Amino acid sequence: MSRSWMVAAALALAGAAPRLAAQTAAALPLAALSTVVPASYVVGPNDVLAMTVYGDPELDDAQMRVDSDGTIHTPYGKTPVHVAGLTMAAIRRAIAAELVRDQLAVAPKVEVRVVDPESHPVMITGQGVRQPGTIQAVQPIRLLDALTLAGGLTNNNSAIITIFRRGPRGTIHQQKLWASQMLDSLGGAHNPWLVGGEEVRVLPGGNVYLSGAITKPGAYPLSSTDPLTVRKALAQAQGLAKAAEAKKTQLIHHVGAANQTTVVINLNNILDGKAADIPLAADDMIYVPWSTGKKVGYAALQSAVAAVTIAGGDLLIR
Repeated sequence: MSRSWMVAAALALAGAAPRLAAQTAAALPLAALSTVVPASYVVGPNDVLAMTVYGDPELDDAQMRVDSDGTIHTPYGKTPVHVAGLTMAAIRRAIAAELVRDQLAVAPKVEVRVVDPESHPVMITGQGVRQPGTIQAVQPIRLLDALTLAGGLTNNNSAIITIFRRGPRGTIHQQKLWASQMLDSLGGAHNPWLVGGEEVRVLPGGNVYLSGAITKPGAYPLSSTDPLTVRKALAQAQGLAKAAEAKKTQLIHHVGAANQTTVVINLNNILDGKAADIPLAADDMIYVPWSTGKKVGYAALQSAVAAVTIAGGDLLIR
């Protein structure tokens, strides 16, 4: 696969061509977008093959599904033909030998093709991808290209991608990475090859929430390439409102969870460089009370926390 195509795919995911990627994926089902089967394809159970025997049309078969034991049965043939793990060239030779062995042909010229590949599924799931579904890795495919076939990501930089692979003894191996890592490593370890049998789960990345006397309160996504801190978060939110009581700012960790904790910080000292900046993690919340001449107190904080709703694993600010 050329690097130019990989760069184009990266741009589509990064937002330079999101409509093109979405339209391409929407035009056909996911399975149809990846079923141009190369000659190097290795057949497996559930694949459907078509066979043509030149000069003997009665031996043709347009629908031969590979059984769970890796075999197919040809028309009138007595001997199952083991095809799992073989390429088209090897399968042609195996079928020709079976036809001769069963005395159905003398020197058959056999052609075989895959009409419905089903043995190399890659499941793409999660709320972080636009069109979840299953594609067939008819040849090894990069993670980025697989996600492009699924319409791209809903949150380009902060999405968290987990790849699940089954080991030889049934053990499940996980590889977790940020979408930003994948986009920065088009041909490296953060953009791995998929060969079939994997599940790719894409979840929207963690957010930090700013509430209260903030110019632009809301949810701000985390990024692996640019860690978010209190000062950076306030800069993204365009600073404090004029009536902010910054000395009584509440930094809430794990907001909405059972292990929620709250720390009072003097935001003025951090913004002025008199106190160390504080790194933020997923589901942290900065609540800046309003200076109204009245005691803000616990009720106002509870109101801010109540404005955060957990829905489908995501934190949303109403």
